[in-house]
Amino acid sequence: MSHSVQDRSRAQWPDLPEGTRLLHGAVVRPPYWLYENGQYLGAELQSVDQQAALQVPGVVACVHMGNFLGVLAVQAEQAQQGAALLDARWATPVAANQAALPTDETVATTLSAPDQRYEWQSAAEHQETAWARACYHNKQLYVWAHTQRPAALLIELQALSGLPSEQIHLQDIAGNQADAYDCAMDAAVMAFGRPQAVQVRASHSEVTIGLSVYKGSTERNDLNAYLRATRWQLNTLSGARPSLAAILCGQQDLPSSGPTVKSDYFSAPTPNYDGAAASSDPDSLAQATVFAQESQFDQDCHNLGLDPLEARLEHVSSPQGRELLQRVAEQSDWSAPLPAHQGPLRKGRGLAYSHIVEHIPGQAAREQWSAWAVDVSVDTRQGTLSIDKLTIGHDSTELNNSEHAPESAPALADRLGRWAQQLLNNGVGKGGEGSSDSPVQETGDKPAVQLVKRESAVGQPLAWNQGVELPAAAAIANAIFNASGIRLTSAPFSEQSLALGYQSDKTASNKKRKA
Repeated sequence: MSHSVQDRSRAQWPDLPEGTRLLHGAVVRPPYWLYENGQYLGAELQSVDQQAALQVPGVVACVHMGNFLGVLAVQAEQAQQGAALLDARWATPVAANQAALPTDETVATTLSAPDQRYEWQSAAEHQETAWARACYHNKQLYVWAHTQRPAALLIELQALSGLPSEQIHLQDIAGNQADAYDCAMDAAVMAFGRPQAVQVRASHSEVTIGLSVYKGSTERNDLNAYLRATRWQLNTLSGARPSLAAILCGQQDLPSSGPTVKSDYFSAPTPNYDGAAASSDPDSLAQATVFAQESQFDQDCHNLGLDPLEARLEHVSSPQGRELLQRVAEQSDWSAPLPAHQGPLRKGRGLAYSHIVEHIPGQAAREQWSAWAVDVSVDTRQGTLSIDKLTIGHDSTELNNSEHAPESAPALADRLGRWAQQLLNNGVGKGGEGSSDSPVQETGDKPAVQLVKRESAVGQPLAWNQGVELPAAAAIANAIFNASGIRLTSAPFSEQSLALGYQSDKTASNKKRKA
């Protein structure tokens, strides 16, 4: 494919063609989502009354294509106001409300209430809101956006426009690191065939990604039996998918893009169909999935009295993954005994691992392996927490890819250390002044950070990509559990969740003593 892709990092918006006005777009999503096996099975748009929206000052047009619905206006606020006034009538297929239960009756009976639920606040991952701009001029389609999935986006743009590849120009604006994959297609759909350019900003509403665990009954005290009997349900759309605009416009046979978590322990989570599923970006969903499944695997190991490192080495099928886990364990002194408890001060150590596969159109699949070992100190009396040491390993089929700018080891260590601290602070942009959900109190000392490279990469520049961060939250949660017996199931973490977990643990202990 020969689409034009240009890197415009550190650049301002390019000048629009002479005489081209810029409009702002706001998108209305269906109230119910379901996308499965390449087909959209969610709510269908039956009719829409645009009259009230078109009367808003500044509103120029409404865009309706299949199940895609949006409003164009001179200002972003006007577009949002117009979108809120659209009278859209949706019909939800009856079959979509019927959850497909497993055929195993012993598992199906447990699906009424989950045995455990993990949550991830996806908005905490990005400081910035994603945005994109599109312009159709002289039979050329221009799209300006930052995305990690340009190849799949280019295929969608060609399917939308019907233009030959040489007439489509995707320019990467890297100043904003939030992925604008969905925004780019929203803007393109609303701009194509119009004389005006269109800019779209993603709504900054927080999405809570929830993964529910259902444990089937098993008579054997065996980890493999535990894992086989476990089912996962997800409250969002699958992460590896086409853009929302492409799905809603009815485009067919499009590649699914985005990282997919490859777990050697559990089956992949399935969407929960009983309600309006949220849509999260694939990167946030990968974060949530790794956090939930690595935390649950650690809990299962604890329940069976197994060493979490040895259990992982037994179940991880990838040679690269096993080697990375072993190297991280060695450098973190995993087998060394922890210091004894000193009053309310507890020391803990946790481990987590991730293996991500991403299928890129026209390219070989990209794989990433990451492992984190974390040492923490928890004061169970004051509810404070500090990270003492991080040992982080990463491997990838792209380590020598020139697209990733190398970092010095100190810069990378500092970045990953700050990421870990942000998880304790309830995420970027959260837990600030006026927040009712206070961040975990931490000491002013930065944790010691060790970076573990594969043997063949020793002495080479570090070009680790974003996937290195995936196991961080689970490793911290596992370390907190190891120190205090408190299992935190919502990330990023807060002081309130730690305090409530400790209080719940004390209450349960007191009840046991009285009994």
